[in-house]
Amino acid sequence: MKFVSLKANGMEVFVNPENVLLISSPKNGIIGSAVMISATGLAFEIDGSPSEVREKLEGSDKPIF
Repeated sequence: MKFVSLKANGMEVFVNPENVLLISSPKNGIIGSAVMISATGLAFEIDGSPSEVREKLEGSDKPIF
């Protein structure tokens, strides 16, 4: 299982890329942020554009744990 570190509202969160259902631009149009929804319906506002978040989740960075 792979976990990736992301920033959400100034806090560090660890995300399993296999559980990400959707990555979208925020409704309020803030540039440099994305909304990520997990398979269980939990939503996070993530720092970074949707494409940056997707690249980080799909990337070959070494897993945190």
